[in-house]
Amino acid sequence: MFWRKKREQKTAKERNRYDMDEYLDEKVSLFNVRRVLGYLIKAQGPLKLSLFFSILASLAGLVGPLFIKRALDEAVLITYLGAGGSYADARPAISRS
Repeated sequence: MFWRKKREQKTAKERNRYDMDEYLDEKVSLFNVRRVLGYLIKAQGPLKLSLFFSILASLAGLVGPLFIKRALDEAVLITYLGAGGSYADARPAISRS
């Protein structure tokens, strides 16, 4: 048929094997890169907003463990002082954690 290329095309099953490295059939076109950059420049506001919320979500994920650490440190201190220990004796036990 006239629309098929001369070289033999591999089927998807033959191309997508775990032991074969991937390669690009076509080189990256500078025209397509410029086209994508044009879309990115137009969508600069939403991109910045999504980056901000991604950073905010990452920081929020770090706050939870800090609260747990603080709560456990307080619980150890209260338990230790409630058992008749002194504050000076309890501080080294907390700082080791």
